Amino acid sequence: MLKLLFFLSMNLSLAFADSHLQAGLDAYQKGDFDAANKEFIQLYSTPKMAFTALFNLGNVAVKLKKPGEALAYYRRAQNLDPRDKDLAYNTLFVNQQFKLTPPPGNISSYEIFRQKILNIFTFNEAALATLVVLVFLLLSLFKFLKLRASSEEVPLPPPALFIWGLLFLVLLTMGVIKLSDTYTARGTIIVPKAELRSGPSESNASLMDIPEGTEVFIGDSASNNSGAWKQVTVPGNLTGWCLDKDVMQTSGEGPW
Repeated sequence: MLKLLFFLSMNLSLAFADSHLQAGLDAYQKGDFDAANKEFIQLYSTPKMAFTALFNLGNVAVKLKKPGEALAYYRRAQNLDPRDKDLAYNTLFVNQQFKLTPPPGNISSYEIFRQKILNIFTFNEAALATLVVLVFLLLSLFKFLKLRASSEEVPLPPPALFIWGLLFLVLLTMGVIKLSDTYTARGTIIVPKAELRSGPSESNASLMDIPEGTEVFIGDSASNNSGAWKQVTVPGNLTGWCLDKDVMQTSGEGPW
């Protein structure tokens, strides 16, 4: 009975998702981008369709000439499928079409490493690869210990044991870094320019203008008479406060 209920609930969930996907695509084709946006937001509530929803929300934002918002959705989608070719193409298109440029500053080696290597795989993929290598490492170790127990002379460990061990350490390290990165709160500036202030109030000094589409680190939150604020750090630059509505969070909730 429970299996039947689960099966029915899954079918209803997929039917719900399909209806919103089709309605969203129809609205998109007709140029009714506000309606398409609402449908794709509804679609996002179905976990299996999250990537599709985010990808299409990004496409709608492009049509509405909101490049920062488009990049925010694409970056959230990248967390789910980092190697999707259409996603990579659309991201590049937005940056070129709207001439988005990051603010000047020294980008850290970690940010380059994250962009070039860490962002090409998910944490689940790293965990699975580490598990597979661990199995081969244990098999190689067991084979060596068995040979050592049956031999009068102490044999040298085979090269395969060192290779699997080294590979395991590399993958384990990458997995730990990737896990930590998924819990790092990041966001994207979604307005033409966000004013970075020294404190969470319009009375605080203005530090700089953050261009649209810039990816930032998100820290504390604050609310007062002048609105809701987020503490943000521009990579390679300053830390300050900007209005909450000016930044959309794209990561920081972990791998699941």
